[in-house]
Amino acid sequence: MSEKKPNFKKGPLEGAEETPEAKTEETPSIEGQADISQKSFQGASRLAMLGKQQLRWRAKSAIMNKTFGGEDILQEGMRQHGNYRQAKMHYRIAKSFTKHSVKFVSSGGRHSYGAVNRSYNYIRGRGFVRTPEEFKGNGRKQLAKNLRNAQMRFKAARESKKAEEGLSYFRALLMGNEKKGLLLKVILTNPFTYLFFVAILMFMMFSTISLMSQAPIKQDDFQLSDSWTEMTKLDAEHSDSGNSFFTPIDNIMYFMNNQFDDYTITDNLPASSSNSNKTYQDYVTTLWGAINGASPDYKITNLSSLEKDKSSDYYIDSDDLSDLNDRINQIGYQELDHQLSFPYGTTNLIITRRYGDENVDGKIQLNNSIETPVMLGQTIVAPMTGTIESINSDSSLTLLNDKQARLTLSGVTTSRFWGGEVVPEGSLLGQATGNNLSIRYEVYDSSSKTYKTVNPGFYFPAVTYTQFTTLASDKFNPDAAMASRAQAFYDYFSKLGYTKAGICAILGNLQVESSIDSKRAEGDYLAPPVGATDSSWDDPAWLAMGGPDIYNGDYPNIVHRGLGYGQWTDTSDGGTRHTMLLNYASAKGKKWYDAELQMDFMLNGDVPGAQVVVRNTASAQVDSTVAGLTVYFLNNWEGNPGNKVQLRVTDAQNWYNYFTSKEAGQVTSGDAVFQEYKDRVQATLGSLPSDEVISGNPYPGNTSPTWQCVFYAFNRARQLGIPVPSTSAMGNGGQWAGHYMAIPGATVSHTPQAGDIASSYSNPFASGDQYGHVAIVEFVNPDGSYVVSEESAGTSNSYEWRVLPASTAQEVTFIHVSK
Repeated sequence: MSEKKPNFKKGPLEGAEETPEAKTEETPSIEGQADISQKSFQGASRLAMLGKQQLRWRAKSAIMNKTFGGEDILQEGMRQHGNYRQAKMHYRIAKSFTKHSVKFVSSGGRHSYGAVNRSYNYIRGRGFVRTPEEFKGNGRKQLAKNLRNAQMRFKAARESKKAEEGLSYFRALLMGNEKKGLLLKVILTNPFTYLFFVAILMFMMFSTISLMSQAPIKQDDFQLSDSWTEMTKLDAEHSDSGNSFFTPIDNIMYFMNNQFDDYTITDNLPASSSNSNKTYQDYVTTLWGAINGASPDYKITNLSSLEKDKSSDYYIDSDDLSDLNDRINQIGYQELDHQLSFPYGTTNLIITRRYGDENVDGKIQLNNSIETPVMLGQTIVAPMTGTIESINSDSSLTLLNDKQARLTLSGVTTSRFWGGEVVPEGSLLGQATGNNLSIRYEVYDSSSKTYKTVNPGFYFPAVTYTQFTTLASDKFNPDAAMASRAQAFYDYFSKLGYTKAGICAILGNLQVESSIDSKRAEGDYLAPPVGATDSSWDDPAWLAMGGPDIYNGDYPNIVHRGLGYGQWTDTSDGGTRHTMLLNYASAKGKKWYDAELQMDFMLNGDVPGAQVVVRNTASAQVDSTVAGLTVYFLNNWEGNPGNKVQLRVTDAQNWYNYFTSKEAGQVTSGDAVFQEYKDRVQATLGSLPSDEVISGNPYPGNTSPTWQCVFYAFNRARQLGIPVPSTSAMGNGGQWAGHYMAIPGATVSHTPQAGDIASSYSNPFASGDQYGHVAIVEFVNPDGSYVVSEESAGTSNSYEWRVLPASTAQEVTFIHVSK
């Protein structure tokens, strides 16, 4: 019977697919296995021999001393000779020990893999054989990953339990608890102690190098914060009234450390780089542009996309990228010293205002702290162990940790302290005095002997930033029904004197909850009887359904389903907001799903705490930013901190931009405008833009890229019968006004007519574009406002509709051709 081949399958260690052509290796003989062991531990025998050599040397010396020690001259000569030989012997022993230690470690590591691999396969029923090369696949990568994890666990264990016995002197020296002279005396009087400490130092050095090579962050605290600040500076420099940049900088920090290790942002790139004459500042400036685009055609591209794109300058091999992402997820910034714990009960610190440069009224200023939302009276605990260094005010204090790190918290009561108290990590500091906690962190720089501010976000276990990039050119096109509902909500609160930022923060949350629709109920989209029918909205039994009815037995905490704008729910912990809404509607004689009734309920009928939160948010009393107000409303009104934060903030910011544009005379909701004017445009001009006009190139002379405004304007003008000769003859969008004579029969004025070509450099028509803008006038209202169709910068194969007020016409040139 032939020998059965081992069955190699893909498992946790090995990465190969099962295949019948798997090659095997015969099980080694007992002698062969012994040979492996002999090779692996041969270095250990050599180390033992060194000890024997020293014993022989001492015996030989004793005989010579006994023979010649009686004569003074000979004795002195023997003493000098002995000192020389002893020094020589110590040197030879140290040199040999170091040499064979390295060989021993290297040999053991090289040969141990075979034994471990054979044992692993034996346990798996594959026989005591090594895995063939073609089957190793990702196995060694997985093994390397496991080793990295083990190294990190070893580091944590080593830091938690200090070395004992022989290491006590070494530890005493490092800790400053023992005099250096005593330690040196112990080492020098005993060569084996000397060798032992050399080995320990080598071990620590190699371990440190190994751990550092796996950490995704190689820079020190100050290099890292300087690099972070440089990126925020680029964001601030490009931000203006229409564009707010908050690039995800964490991803860039990991990318740069992976590419360049512990770089300093002001230094030149490595000599091996093709751009060695440029600095890292130049490099990240170019990287910022790759992520965000360039003015005026800003376009956001995720760094992860660039890392995967082989044609990108920032491409990373897939295996290396996977490894980097693993290290980011497992280690992150944890290799930095002076780590902090959360200042209140959470698993993720929400940061509504990040550390770094900001654009404040056109000036770049450094914000040297972070802000996180809290509730008034919320318990605040110490993020680190330290001494109360100073009480800065009734709501601000500073902790000093072992003269290495200094933490300042603002927005917390300080009445418990006088100064000088030692506060353990996690112990009570006080209560929040408002709705924001400011955290400033400083680390001691031994080179300059000063404390320097660093980004506190690096030192917490997990953080989430709520500031996101928003662009004036971003396409936010709510459908006409949602735009109408949002407008009604905005108008209701605006008439009561509330702020645009606050109202939009509420709208951002309600869009996630109910699409800003007062006639919504939890699970209404499901099939009846759980889902809605025409009669469901007034059916008490349907309204009273709970979580188990809706979610197949799950969520018993939902007693009665969520209703309306905010999905008001009765819950098992005593919440009755569902019932309160129904009772309020009954008392007012209105349907519960009446939109105005629900707005009134938010301010006057809901639980008192919720009413306060609505007023605080809408009036912007607790924060001045849309993001901060959105998070405050989520945490305190929705009562669900961290839930879809980015989506809520993005929606809120979109509504803010929407109403800002509308107040300036623009309507950015293309669908809403199109639905309102399409019939009138059809009746006036005889056609709407065709598919060929939008995405094709049906007319000769159009040589512009599809994403430029001139591409669409040329095609739509030709569709309407305007004989525009070519895009090259007309130039950029703003130049069409000056080149109108290239169009046969064309005249210009500042009075729009349907079918005109509109060209200008001015705002709001051109939105600040340095190349100007060109569009087609589709309809003119009796009040002088006019509707244009256009292709926005950065879009391709699509167009939008806007309504501009009559007041803008004096800044726009309208090219008219009589037919």
